[in-house]
Amino acid sequence: MSTSFTRHSSQRPTSDELLDFLLEHIPDVIFFKDQYGQFLRVNHAFLELFGLGHQDEVIGKSDANFLDPEDAERTSKNEAQVMASGQSMVASVSCKHREDGTQWWSLTSKLPLKNQHGRIIGTCGISKDITALKEAEQQLEITNAQLEKSLEVLTKTQAQLIKAEKAQSIARLAEGLAHEVRNPLSVISMGCDFLSNHKALEADSDTQNLLKDMQQSLARADRVIETLLQAARPKGLHLEAVEANEVVRYAHQQFKAALFEKKIFVNWELSEAPVLVMADSEQLSGVLSNLFSNAIEAMPHGGTLTMRTQVEPWMASMAPREVGSRCGQVFHLLNEVVSIQIVDTGLGIAENILPRIFDAFFTTKETGPAQGLGLGLTTSQAIIELHDGLLELRNCEEHQGAVASVKLRPALKQSPTL
Repeated sequence: MSTSFTRHSSQRPTSDELLDFLLEHIPDVIFFKDQYGQFLRVNHAFLELFGLGHQDEVIGKSDANFLDPEDAERTSKNEAQVMASGQSMVASVSCKHREDGTQWWSLTSKLPLKNQHGRIIGTCGISKDITALKEAEQQLEITNAQLEKSLEVLTKTQAQLIKAEKAQSIARLAEGLAHEVRNPLSVISMGCDFLSNHKALEADSDTQNLLKDMQQSLARADRVIETLLQAARPKGLHLEAVEANEVVRYAHQQFKAALFEKKIFVNWELSEAPVLVMADSEQLSGVLSNLFSNAIEAMPHGGTLTMRTQVEPWMASMAPREVGSRCGQVFHLLNEVVSIQIVDTGLGIAENILPRIFDAFFTTKETGPAQGLGLGLTTSQAIIELHDGLLELRNCEEHQGAVASVKLRPALKQSPTL
């Protein structure tokens, strides 16, 4: 960079020469404007920024000649505020657009321009081109977003692997129990049957009551093993066109007495037209029965249970959060799904519990011989996933309570081949 002046180097440069030198060589844009926003003087960097060759192409013109209308109006308002307040505007970051549509980022400071009497007669400012910095910042944000997305995928994948490992552990446990426990239980059960029918013991009521208790305990143990086996490896599906409203009504029949006893009012919002889904009616009924049972238990002091069926368009926001979920792909190709909802007015689901409600052996119920194993929702989710469907539980947005939602393929739509 040249540091020479027009006069002899031994002579002290004048203020005008110093200003000319500064305007000529500083890499940042410098400008002076009158009170009407017209340029009085600009430096060489300004000319380069707009591809101009001489001051005469700028003097007397305004930002409207170089910026798009929106940027020019915003700049004019900023400078009017500086002149009106007499206060400087420091380090303002903005994105501006040239008339040809190209853009750049600037870091600008402006201050009121005053005459020798202190009266404000315009503005002056200095602007640094920070386009490269902003582009690097934007690229960093993109990279950071990609990293966060990758981390989210890794976290979800890890959760799926843990879930799969749990499922395998349950399967091994169930198979071990079936092999190691069921055979001895069968022998004990046959012994109980033999003793209960033995003539010498028929008249002994105490012995008969004891044998009856033993048989009930054996039956309960067998159900526990069956529950474990079902959770570990749900049996295959017998898919057929099933009328969803009928399955809902059938599941409801099993709980009529409990609903009456707990003073729970049933609100029916079933589709008027038949709603056909591709499903295994027996297993779907079992899932709905489990959801009914949970909803009733959530309302020990009564409430309202809403049962709803409808066909609704599939939206991306409905997609499951699990990585690689098949049902999201199926529904996307079908464009619409059959939704079965069970809505209660209980206390809802605690936020810290929601992420764990489908975990195997997780339960908020009291433990004991007559209580569940915490496999009901785990098994239900596995069954619905076998249907290429989606089971979700969430808190109700309209009122206190929870919503259990099952989404399945319509039977009248051709199943896609994936």
